[in-house]
Amino acid sequence: MDLVIAVSVAVIALAMLGVAAAMIAMAARVREAARQVERLAETARLQMGPVVHDLTVVSQEVRRVVQAIGDQVEKAGEGVTALRDTAVRLRDLERGLEQKIEQPLVEVAALLSGITKGFQAFRKIWRK
Repeated sequence: MDLVIAVSVAVIALAMLGVAAAMIAMAARVREAARQVERLAETARLQMGPVVHDLTVVSQEVRRVVQAIGDQVEKAGEGVTALRDTAVRLRDLERGLEQKIEQPLVEVAALLSGITKGFQAFRKIWRK
């Protein structure tokens, strides 16, 4: 029975050595993975500065472009308003000219019509 206990203790000891070796190997891999994560974090930290700077520059440019577009839209609105006002003034001018010119033209047309009718009446009388 002592032999069985001795063999059992030896097997248990060998199993414990195997588990300890596996844990040491696993700890070494975890340590290497931690180093890689640390290097990746350092690389990311170094690259974040320029990226943040570039994003800041891009956002400032976008803000400037949006402001310029807003200014241009405002100017375009002013231009459309001025064009509409000019069209209204032009229409009023047209109506005013029409009123001022229409009456004399009607009178001249009536006069010419009267002269023509008078000439035709004179011609009829003269032919008889």
